[in-house]
Amino acid sequence: MKLFIPKLCAVAIACCLSNTAFAAANVSANISYEAGEYPNDYSYQGPRTDLTINPAGSNWYLGFAYRTREHDSEQKYSRADMNAGYRFRYDGGWVQPTFNIRQDVTNYTNGTRIEATMYKPSIDYSYVLTDSISLWGDISMGIERINERTAASAIRDSDYFVYEAEPGIRYTINKWSNISLSYYINGKHSDKGDVWGLTDNSQSQQARIYASIVTPFGLTISPYIRQSIGYGSTSAWYDSALYDELETKTKLTRYAVRAMYPLSKTFTLAAEWYTETSKFKEGYTLGKEDQTMDYFRIGGVFTF
Repeated sequence: MKLFIPKLCAVAIACCLSNTAFAAANVSANISYEAGEYPNDYSYQGPRTDLTINPAGSNWYLGFAYRTREHDSEQKYSRADMNAGYRFRYDGGWVQPTFNIRQDVTNYTNGTRIEATMYKPSIDYSYVLTDSISLWGDISMGIERINERTAASAIRDSDYFVYEAEPGIRYTINKWSNISLSYYINGKHSDKGDVWGLTDNSQSQQARIYASIVTPFGLTISPYIRQSIGYGSTSAWYDSALYDELETKTKLTRYAVRAMYPLSKTFTLAAEWYTETSKFKEGYTLGKEDQTMDYFRIGGVFTF
C-alpha cells in the first residue's frame, strides 16, 4: 500500500482537471496553504488540495484530497484521501452512503516511518422538518491499519476498529443566516486487548455549535466552537511502561471562524483560523503538558 493512494490521488486529480472532465461534471477544487503553530517544534506548514466531483446529471459524488506538512522538528507528514458516494434523494432530504480510503504517512528524522491506512464506509444525511428546522449528520465505522518501521528494520503492525458520528440540528433564521448544534463522538479500539492487560484504545465526545452569516456585500462568515464533554482518553501500551499512568485524559476547546468571499462566478477566496487548547487531567498525563495551538489556512475555491 506504500505510496499507492497518494499516486492514485494524483492521477485522479490530473484526469479530473482536464477540459473533458469539466464539460461532463461539476467540479470544486479547494487549493490552499495551512499552518499550525505549537509552543514547541511540532509547528508545521504545507500545501493542501481538496477536490469534489459530481458528474453532470448524476447522484454520484467523488472526492480526492492530498496534503503535506513539514514540521519545525523536520519530520514530514502527508495525507491522501479518496472517496465515492451516491446520494439518494427524496422529498425533504437525502441520504448518501460513501466509501472512504485514507492514508497518513509520517517520516521521522531518526528513520522511523509510520503508515496509517483507513477503510471506512460512512453515511451522511439531511432532512428538512419545517421551513426553519432541519436534521443533518454523519456516521462512519471502519478499519485502520498502522504499520511502523524503524531505521533498524523493526516492524510493528496494529489493527483498529474506528468509529465516528455527528448528528445535528440546524435552525435557519433567514436566508442569510443559520445556526447548528451537534453532538460528536469518535473512538478507536485495538486488537491488542490481552497484551500486558492494556488496551491501546481512545475515545472522545464533544458538543459543537456552528453559525453562518452572509453579509450584504457577499462575505460569508462561519464561526464555530468545539467543547469536550468530560475527558477524552487515550491509552498507549508501548509507552505506558515509562509512567505510573496507563492513559492520558484531556479536554479540548476550539474557537474558530471560516470566511469565504466570491471574487467571480468561478473563484472564491477562502480562509480559516482557530485556536485550540488541550488540558490534561492530573494523574493522566503520561508526561505531556497542557498546550494551545493556533491554526491558519488560506486559499481559493475554483468551481466549474
